[in-house]
Amino acid sequence: MRFWLGRGVDGLRVDMVDFLLKDELLRDEPDAEYAFTQARFHLNRPETLDLLVDLRAVTDEFSDRVLIGEIVPHLPVQQVLPYYGEAGERLHLPFNFALLDAAWTAQSLRQIIGEYDGALPPSAWPNYTLGNHNQPRLTSRFGSAGARLAALLLLTLRGTPFLYYGDELGLPDTPVSGEQMQDPWERVQPGADRDPERAPMPWDSSPGGGFSAAPPWLPLADQHGDLSVETQRQQPASLLHLYRELLRLRRTHPALLWGELQMLDDVPGDVLAYTRAADTTVLVALNFSAESQQVRLPPGG
Repeated sequence: MRFWLGRGVDGLRVDMVDFLLKDELLRDEPDAEYAFTQARFHLNRPETLDLLVDLRAVTDEFSDRVLIGEIVPHLPVQQVLPYYGEAGERLHLPFNFALLDAAWTAQSLRQIIGEYDGALPPSAWPNYTLGNHNQPRLTSRFGSAGARLAALLLLTLRGTPFLYYGDELGLPDTPVSGEQMQDPWERVQPGADRDPERAPMPWDSSPGGGFSAAPPWLPLADQHGDLSVETQRQQPASLLHLYRELLRLRRTHPALLWGELQMLDDVPGDVLAYTRAADTTVLVALNFSAESQQVRLPPGG
Protein backbone atom coordinates (compact mmCIF):
# COMPACT_ATOMS: atom_id res chain seq x y z
CA MET A 1 0.00 0.00 0.00
CA ARG A 2 2.75 2.43 0.90
CA PHE A 3 4.53 1.71 -2.37
CA TRP A 4 1.53 2.70 -4.50
CA LEU A 5 0.40 5.57 -2.26
CA GLY A 6 3.96 6.84 -2.40
CA ARG A 7 3.81 6.69 -6.18
CA GLY A 8 0.90 9.13 -6.03
CA VAL A 9 -2.23 7.05 -6.59
CA ASP A 10 -5.39 8.76 -5.31
CA GLY A 11 -6.46 5.70 -3.37
CA LEU A 12 -6.94 1.96 -3.32
CA ARG A 13 -9.90 -0.35 -3.89
CA VAL A 14 -9.74 -3.54 -1.83
CA ASP A 15 -11.31 -6.50 -3.61
CA MET A 16 -13.80 -8.70 -1.69
CA VAL A 17 -12.92 -7.01 1.57
CA ASP A 18 -15.23 -9.20 3.65
CA PHE A 19 -13.24 -12.29 2.55
CA LEU A 20 -9.82 -10.83 3.41
CA LEU A 21 -9.21 -13.17 6.35
CA LYS A 22 -9.72 -16.91 6.34
CA ASP A 23 -11.05 -19.30 8.93
CA GLU A 24 -8.26 -20.05 11.41
CA LEU A 25 -8.90 -23.79 11.01
CA LEU A 26 -8.89 -23.46 7.20
CA ARG A 27 -12.17 -25.37 6.97
CA ASP A 28 -13.76 -25.87 3.57
CA GLU A 29 -17.24 -24.50 3.03
CA PRO A 30 -19.87 -27.29 3.24
CA ASP A 31 -21.06 -26.62 -0.31
CA ALA A 32 -18.30 -26.28 -2.90
CA GLU A 33 -20.61 -24.14 -5.05
CA TYR A 34 -21.86 -21.88 -2.25
CA ALA A 35 -23.11 -18.41 -3.00
CA PHE A 36 -20.97 -15.64 -1.51
CA THR A 37 -23.58 -14.68 1.06
CA GLN A 38 -23.89 -18.32 2.22
CA ALA A 39 -20.26 -18.69 3.29
CA ARG A 40 -20.08 -19.97 6.87
CA PHE A 41 -16.37 -19.91 7.70
CA HIS A 42 -14.69 -17.29 5.52
CA LEU A 43 -17.15 -14.39 5.30
CA ASN A 44 -17.17 -11.43 7.70
CA ARG A 45 -14.56 -12.76 10.07
CA PRO A 46 -14.78 -10.58 13.22
CA GLU A 47 -11.08 -9.73 13.03
CA THR A 48 -11.54 -8.31 9.52
CA LEU A 49 -12.87 -5.05 10.95
CA ASP A 50 -9.71 -4.69 13.05
CA LEU A 51 -7.60 -5.22 9.94
CA LEU A 52 -9.49 -2.44 8.17
CA VAL A 53 -8.52 -0.04 10.96
CA ASP A 54 -4.88 -0.85 10.16
CA LEU A 55 -5.38 -0.39 6.41
CA ARG A 56 -7.08 2.95 7.00
CA ALA A 57 -4.21 4.08 9.27
CA VAL A 58 -1.73 3.40 6.46
CA THR A 59 -3.93 5.27 3.98
CA ASP A 60 -4.14 8.25 6.34
CA GLU A 61 -0.35 8.52 6.41
CA PHE A 62 -0.81 10.17 2.99
CA SER A 63 -2.91 13.29 2.48
CA ASP A 64 -6.12 13.37 0.47
CA ARG A 65 -6.35 9.64 -0.33
CA VAL A 66 -9.34 7.29 -0.32
CA LEU A 67 -9.77 3.69 0.79
CA ILE A 68 -12.59 1.84 -0.98
CA GLY A 69 -13.77 -1.69 -0.26
CA GLU A 70 -15.79 -4.13 -2.34
CA ILE A 71 -18.19 -6.04 -0.12
CA VAL A 72 -20.66 -8.80 -0.90
CA PRO A 73 -23.56 -7.34 -2.92
CA HIS A 74 -27.15 -7.31 -1.68
CA LEU A 75 -26.24 -6.66 1.97
CA PRO A 76 -28.77 -4.69 4.02
CA VAL A 77 -27.48 -1.22 4.81
CA GLN A 78 -27.18 -2.03 8.52
CA GLN A 79 -24.60 -4.71 7.64
CA VAL A 80 -22.63 -2.21 5.57
CA LEU A 81 -22.27 0.36 8.37
CA PRO A 82 -19.58 -1.53 10.37
CA TYR A 83 -17.25 -1.24 7.37
CA TYR A 84 -17.28 2.54 7.80
CA GLY A 85 -16.51 2.29 11.51
CA GLU A 86 -18.22 4.22 14.27
CA ALA A 87 -16.01 7.26 13.73
CA GLY A 88 -15.06 6.62 10.13
CA GLU A 89 -11.84 4.83 11.06
CA ARG A 90 -12.21 1.98 8.56
CA LEU A 91 -13.18 2.35 4.89
CA HIS A 92 -13.94 5.76 3.45
CA LEU A 93 -16.35 4.09 1.03
CA PRO A 94 -17.64 0.54 1.32
CA PHE A 95 -19.21 -0.03 -2.07
CA ASN A 96 -22.97 0.39 -2.10
CA PHE A 97 -24.29 -2.07 -4.70
CA ALA A 98 -27.96 -1.61 -3.84
CA LEU A 99 -28.83 -0.08 -7.22
CA LEU A 100 -27.13 -2.76 -9.33
CA ASP A 101 -30.04 -5.16 -9.32
CA ALA A 102 -32.83 -2.84 -8.17
CA ALA A 103 -36.07 -2.79 -10.13
CA TRP A 104 -35.78 0.11 -12.58
CA THR A 105 -38.84 1.94 -11.31
CA ALA A 106 -39.29 5.23 -9.50
CA GLN A 107 -40.92 3.57 -6.48
CA SER A 108 -38.26 0.89 -6.03
CA LEU A 109 -35.39 3.36 -6.33
CA ARG A 110 -37.09 5.81 -4.01
CA GLN A 111 -37.32 3.18 -1.27
CA ILE A 112 -33.74 1.95 -1.67
CA ILE A 113 -32.18 5.42 -1.81
CA GLY A 114 -34.27 6.70 1.08
CA GLU A 115 -33.41 3.78 3.36
CA TYR A 116 -29.70 3.95 2.55
CA ASP A 117 -29.32 7.72 2.81
CA GLY A 118 -31.36 7.84 6.02
CA ALA A 119 -29.42 5.06 7.75
CA LEU A 120 -25.93 6.53 7.37
CA PRO A 121 -24.53 8.35 10.41
CA PRO A 122 -22.92 11.80 9.98
CA SER A 123 -19.44 10.23 9.88
CA ALA A 124 -20.33 8.07 6.86
CA TRP A 125 -20.44 9.37 3.30
CA PRO A 126 -22.76 7.64 0.78
CA ASN A 127 -21.77 6.26 -2.59
CA TYR A 128 -23.62 4.78 -5.54
CA THR A 129 -22.84 2.73 -8.61
CA LEU A 130 -25.07 1.47 -11.41
CA GLY A 131 -22.56 -0.56 -13.40
CA ASN A 132 -19.35 -2.52 -13.01
CA HIS A 133 -17.28 -5.30 -14.55
CA ASN A 134 -19.68 -8.01 -13.34
CA GLN A 135 -22.98 -6.57 -14.60
CA PRO A 136 -24.50 -6.09 -18.07
CA ARG A 137 -23.95 -2.56 -19.29
CA LEU A 138 -26.49 0.19 -18.64
CA THR A 139 -27.60 0.46 -22.26
CA SER A 140 -28.18 -3.30 -22.46
CA ARG A 141 -30.18 -3.23 -19.22
CA PHE A 142 -32.19 -0.03 -19.63
CA GLY A 143 -32.02 0.96 -23.32
CA SER A 144 -30.55 4.19 -24.67
CA ALA A 145 -33.16 6.43 -23.01
CA GLY A 146 -32.71 4.59 -19.72
CA ALA A 147 -28.95 5.06 -19.93
CA ARG A 148 -29.49 8.84 -20.03
CA LEU A 149 -31.82 8.60 -17.05
CA ALA A 150 -29.19 6.55 -15.21
CA ALA A 151 -26.61 9.29 -15.80
CA LEU A 152 -28.91 11.93 -14.35
CA LEU A 153 -29.67 9.77 -11.31
CA LEU A 154 -26.11 8.74 -10.55
CA LEU A 155 -24.63 12.23 -10.84
CA THR A 156 -27.24 14.07 -8.77
CA LEU A 157 -27.63 11.77 -5.74
CA ARG A 158 -25.96 12.66 -2.45
CA GLY A 159 -22.70 10.77 -2.40
CA THR A 160 -19.75 9.71 -4.51
CA PRO A 161 -20.74 8.28 -7.90
CA PHE A 162 -18.76 5.41 -9.41
CA LEU A 163 -18.79 5.35 -13.22
CA TYR A 164 -17.90 2.19 -15.11
CA TYR A 165 -15.84 2.99 -18.18
CA GLY A 166 -17.82 3.05 -21.41
CA ASP A 167 -21.16 3.67 -19.71
CA GLU A 168 -20.66 7.37 -20.45
CA LEU A 169 -20.62 6.38 -24.14
CA GLY A 170 -23.70 4.16 -23.96
CA LEU A 171 -21.73 1.05 -24.90
CA PRO A 172 -23.91 -2.06 -25.08
CA ASP A 173 -22.71 -5.51 -24.13
CA THR A 174 -20.37 -6.87 -26.80
CA PRO A 175 -21.06 -10.35 -28.19
CA VAL A 176 -18.08 -12.60 -27.46
CA SER A 177 -17.79 -15.96 -29.23
CA GLY A 178 -16.61 -19.09 -27.51
CA GLU A 179 -13.04 -18.98 -28.78
CA GLN A 180 -12.73 -15.31 -27.79
CA MET A 181 -13.89 -15.74 -24.18
CA GLN A 182 -11.40 -14.83 -21.48
CA ASP A 183 -13.45 -14.97 -18.26
CA PRO A 184 -12.20 -17.89 -16.10
CA TRP A 185 -15.52 -18.00 -14.26
CA GLU A 186 -17.25 -19.01 -17.51
CA ARG A 187 -15.00 -22.07 -17.75
CA VAL A 188 -16.16 -23.44 -14.41
CA GLN A 189 -19.73 -22.11 -14.48
CA PRO A 190 -21.13 -21.91 -18.04
CA GLY A 191 -23.49 -19.00 -18.47
CA ALA A 192 -21.65 -16.74 -16.01
CA ASP A 193 -19.64 -15.06 -18.78
CA ARG A 194 -18.73 -11.46 -17.85
CA ASP A 195 -16.74 -10.69 -21.00
CA PRO A 196 -19.58 -8.84 -22.84
CA GLU A 197 -19.36 -5.92 -20.41
CA ARG A 198 -15.54 -5.88 -20.45
CA ALA A 199 -14.84 -4.95 -24.07
CA PRO A 200 -12.13 -2.31 -24.60
CA MET A 201 -12.84 1.42 -24.48
CA PRO A 202 -13.37 2.82 -28.00
CA TRP A 203 -11.50 6.11 -28.10
CA ASP A 204 -11.79 6.42 -31.88
CA SER A 205 -13.01 4.48 -34.92
CA SER A 206 -9.67 2.86 -35.78
CA PRO A 207 -9.44 -0.98 -35.83
CA GLY A 208 -8.13 -1.07 -32.26
CA GLY A 209 -10.45 1.70 -31.14
CA GLY A 210 -7.50 3.85 -30.17
CA PHE A 211 -7.06 1.49 -27.25
CA SER A 212 -4.20 -0.47 -28.77
CA ALA A 213 -2.41 -0.91 -32.07
CA ALA A 214 -2.42 -4.65 -31.38
CA PRO A 215 -5.51 -6.88 -31.28
CA PRO A 216 -7.11 -6.26 -27.86
CA TRP A 217 -7.81 -9.11 -25.42
CA LEU A 218 -11.54 -8.86 -26.20
CA PRO A 219 -13.27 -7.74 -29.41
CA LEU A 220 -14.72 -4.27 -29.74
CA ALA A 221 -18.42 -3.84 -30.41
CA ASP A 222 -19.42 -3.55 -34.08
CA GLN A 223 -20.75 -0.05 -33.50
CA HIS A 224 -17.74 1.10 -31.47
CA GLY A 225 -16.84 3.67 -34.14
CA ASP A 226 -20.23 5.39 -33.90
CA LEU A 227 -20.05 5.40 -30.10
CA SER A 228 -16.38 6.30 -29.72
CA VAL A 229 -15.17 9.24 -27.67
CA GLU A 230 -13.90 10.92 -30.84
CA THR A 231 -17.32 10.68 -32.52
CA GLN A 232 -19.42 11.69 -29.51
CA ARG A 233 -17.27 14.72 -28.78
CA GLN A 234 -18.56 16.13 -32.08
CA GLN A 235 -22.23 15.49 -31.22
CA PRO A 236 -23.72 18.06 -28.78
CA ALA A 237 -26.66 15.75 -27.92
CA SER A 238 -24.51 12.67 -27.28
CA LEU A 239 -24.50 10.75 -24.03
CA LEU A 240 -20.87 11.71 -23.49
CA HIS A 241 -21.81 15.41 -23.58
CA LEU A 242 -24.61 14.75 -21.09
CA TYR A 243 -22.13 13.19 -18.66
CA ARG A 244 -19.70 16.07 -19.14
CA GLU A 245 -22.44 18.63 -18.51
CA LEU A 246 -23.69 16.81 -15.41
CA LEU A 247 -20.16 16.62 -14.04
CA ARG A 248 -19.74 20.35 -14.71
CA LEU A 249 -22.96 21.05 -12.80
CA ARG A 250 -21.73 18.95 -9.86
CA ARG A 251 -18.52 20.92 -9.68
CA THR A 252 -20.40 24.23 -10.00
CA HIS A 253 -23.16 23.74 -7.42
CA PRO A 254 -22.23 22.87 -3.81
CA ALA A 255 -25.79 21.59 -3.40
CA LEU A 256 -24.99 18.75 -5.81
CA LEU A 257 -21.63 18.03 -4.19
CA TRP A 258 -22.53 17.78 -0.52
CA GLY A 259 -26.07 19.12 -0.13
CA GLU A 260 -28.70 17.24 1.85
CA LEU A 261 -31.15 15.01 -0.04
CA GLN A 262 -34.91 15.26 0.49
CA MET A 263 -37.37 13.07 -1.42
CA LEU A 264 -40.50 14.76 -2.79
CA ASP A 265 -43.80 13.03 -1.99
CA ASP A 266 -46.33 14.92 -4.11
CA VAL A 267 -45.24 13.57 -7.51
CA PRO A 268 -46.68 11.06 -10.00
CA GLY A 269 -45.91 7.41 -9.32
CA ASP A 270 -43.56 7.10 -12.30
CA VAL A 271 -41.47 10.09 -11.20
CA LEU A 272 -38.55 10.02 -8.80
CA ALA A 273 -38.00 13.57 -7.52
CA TYR A 274 -35.77 14.99 -4.82
CA THR A 275 -34.04 18.17 -3.79
CA ARG A 276 -30.39 18.73 -2.95
CA ALA A 277 -29.86 21.72 -0.66
CA ALA A 278 -26.75 23.59 0.50
CA ASP A 279 -26.22 27.28 -0.31
CA THR A 280 -28.91 26.88 -2.96
CA THR A 281 -31.52 24.21 -3.66
CA VAL A 282 -31.54 22.02 -6.75
CA LEU A 283 -34.59 19.96 -7.71
CA VAL A 284 -34.09 16.75 -9.68
CA ALA A 285 -37.03 15.00 -11.34
CA LEU A 286 -36.63 11.73 -13.25
CA ASN A 287 -39.45 10.40 -15.41
CA PHE A 288 -39.42 6.59 -15.58
CA SER A 289 -42.42 6.39 -17.91
CA ALA A 290 -42.73 6.95 -21.64
CA GLU A 291 -45.36 9.65 -21.08
CA SER A 292 -45.08 13.32 -20.16
CA GLN A 293 -45.51 13.98 -16.44
CA GLN A 294 -46.26 17.07 -14.37
CA VAL A 295 -44.40 17.83 -11.15
CA ARG A 296 -45.53 20.56 -8.77
CA LEU A 297 -42.61 22.62 -7.52
CA PRO A 298 -42.33 22.80 -3.73
CA PRO A 299 -43.26 26.14 -2.11
CA GLY A 300 -40.56 28.74 -2.64
CA GLY A 301 -38.78 26.62 -5.19
